Amino acid sequence: MSDVDHDALYEQLVTKVPEEQVSSYELARSEPSVDKQTERIERTINAPVDTVESFLKYVFSKRKAVVQSPDRNEYEVVTKKGRADVRYTVSAENGTTTTRIVIEGYEPTLSFLSEFFEEELDEFSASQQ
Repeated sequence: MSDVDHDALYEQLVTKVPEEQVSSYELARSEPSVDKQTERIERTINAPVDTVESFLKYVFSKRKAVVQSPDRNEYEVVTKKGRADVRYTVSAENGTTTTRIVIEGYEPTLSFLSEFFEEELDEFSASQQ
């Protein structure tokens, strides 16, 4: 409200209300200094790429992840703790598949999703032994 004459407004108020009952404050815009954080998870699983991809799609569906870019496996995940951007890659080598998950967001969502994906991948990896 840069076009408001604050002194004139104050004068109008004190003509109707005793001056000791009127307080004025000045608000200023602030720029937060909070940066998005990144968490990386990597697991090597003794399973074919197709099996791991299928499992990852299942895990993302458990979190009700919304596809942002199917070509790059990018998702938006919203939880009660907040939202985060999550993407994954898979690569095969010597009969194993390496999965890399990158989570970008703010706490506590970052820790919550990181723990979730680590548990899911560890359980799946153990089942493939």
